Amino acid sequence: MLRRRVAAIIGTAAVAVLGIAEIAALRSAKNKIDPNEPETLNTNVKNTNDKASEKTDKLPPKQYKTPQTYNVQWDNNWDKRGDTPPVKDIQMSKRSIYLIRHGQYEKADDDKDRHLTALGRLQAASVGKRLNELPFVFDEVYVSNMTRALETCEIIYDQHNIAQKARSETEVLVTAWPEKSVCTMLREGAPDIPLTSGARWRPTAADFYQDGARIEAAYRKFFRRPDTSEIDDRQILIVCHANVIRYFAMRAMQFPPELWSKFSLINCSISKVDIYADGRVQLTGMGDAGHHTPEMLTTS
Repeated sequence: MLRRRVAAIIGTAAVAVLGIAEIAALRSAKNKIDPNEPETLNTNVKNTNDKASEKTDKLPPKQYKTPQTYNVQWDNNWDKRGDTPPVKDIQMSKRSIYLIRHGQYEKADDDKDRHLTALGRLQAASVGKRLNELPFVFDEVYVSNMTRALETCEIIYDQHNIAQKARSETEVLVTAWPEKSVCTMLREGAPDIPLTSGARWRPTAADFYQDGARIEAAYRKFFRRPDTSEIDDRQILIVCHANVIRYFAMRAMQFPPELWSKFSLINCSISKVDIYADGRVQLTGMGDAGHHTPEMLTTS
């Protein structure tokens, strides 16, 4: 009787060991798949009697590969202004670029008829008040020449004038913002062919070809490292459009530009990019709309 029990225990243990060994062998075989081989399914383990497995075989092959981890080295000379000297030898000044999307506007065929809605004007006033709470004066202000951006910028300046008048009663020295510069390169457009496109917006190949070059030129104009001779930080305000801002953000962070369409921006939201003399770039804010009340949170 005792011998039978011992034999049964030994037999069970042997089965368990064989099972573990089989699982380990399967895992080992799976891990030895060559990632450089064409993405094909393993037909040896296909269950021909299982309908679910037949459906699974029709999925894109990349569904069966472990996602790659891309190790892309940051390019400090991204603006092609020359290699940076050692950090200890340069002034660590920075350029802070504040990107403001325009307010909600009326839909029309002609740009001159695309005025801000009543809500859009409230949104512009809201962001204007927020910008005037910042503890500095903008050194440069740029705005797209499209109607909705120009009207948004005007309201932002109106809020600045109101704030300046209030400050003049308590402060001896009050510094006004500089005159805004209208820039046609900041017009809305199709910056780069996105991974996916919406049903309502179908730009042509010609749109991408023309707008893409213009918006890229705008990026190169405004996004650059501070000169090593620049000691003081500079604050730049740009009032423009969602596609332009999203493209700028992707380029500044050295992300694939075609990802620009994968997120949205609230009207009159604030995005901020800090650029340092040594080539570092930080996206310190993207689509911030905390200054709005809930009913102001619109995207079109």
